[in-house]
Amino acid sequence: MTERESWREGDRAYRKVTLHTPKGDLTATYMQEDGLFTTWATEHFLKDLDDLEKWLSIPYEPSPVDVSHILAERERLGDRGIMVVDVGDPICTMAELFEFGEFLIQTSITPKAILYAMDVLIERDLAILKEALEKGAGPAWRLVGPEYGTPPYLPVEAFRMFVADYDRRIIELIHEHGGYVRLHSHGRVRDLLPVFIEMGADGTDPVEAPPSGDVELAEAKRIAGNALALFGNLQLRDLEYLEPDEIERIVVKCMDAAKAGGGYAIMPTASPISAPLSDRTRDNYLRF
Repeated sequence: MTERESWREGDRAYRKVTLHTPKGDLTATYMQEDGLFTTWATEHFLKDLDDLEKWLSIPYEPSPVDVSHILAERERLGDRGIMVVDVGDPICTMAELFEFGEFLIQTSITPKAILYAMDVLIERDLAILKEALEKGAGPAWRLVGPEYGTPPYLPVEAFRMFVADYDRRIIELIHEHGGYVRLHSHGRVRDLLPVFIEMGADGTDPVEAPPSGDVELAEAKRIAGNALALFGNLQLRDLEYLEPDEIERIVVKCMDAAKAGGGYAIMPTASPISAPLSDRTRDNYLRF
């Protein structure tokens, strides 16, 4: 059983969700500010391993997968673009159930407990994904969650354990149904690009240069070769704060670094969360 309550404090809207599990209650609270299209978790469902036990005790009753909205949007899109569907991985779910710092601590001191929960999640995720694929969802998928396991949060070998071993199965299932996978991961991915290729990913985004990331676009292109398409490298903060002439120089630099030979799609590293757009952001998008 789930209980929900909502309230406002000034320009902020709050939601509290309580899950009544066989082993006790779990609560989470979320906040959204007026004019900002993103939500912050101010309290997470899982505070410790006792809460993880409660979460695992919840009876799992899968519902039919409805992809009618995806098929309708793909029909509306026609040949003007490629439908991309987001899908989360086990680390995405697990990291967001905990406060992130607590999650990282648990991966270090109680990895077996976290991996057990992720083993449960991957079987559920694959079953849902398989049904969606069989009903025609796709053809392109953006796999969300790997960034929670990138350096400096987890070392590369831990990334293999908590991310690659699970996501490889998701990628293989999508490939079996003729789809393509773009692996989404902000942050420091230089040493992980070869791992992304090993996992079978077709592409990755947003390939951030320093200081947000740790690899220049030209180097990323050299590492990826023809094995991994690159998407991104145009920082959202630049679109929000720089002048249009500066944006033009950055766009030209990106294209010079990665356009040759194909396999690169320039795009912003994130989407604006403020509405309406500022005049500067609008003008920079138009110049881009």
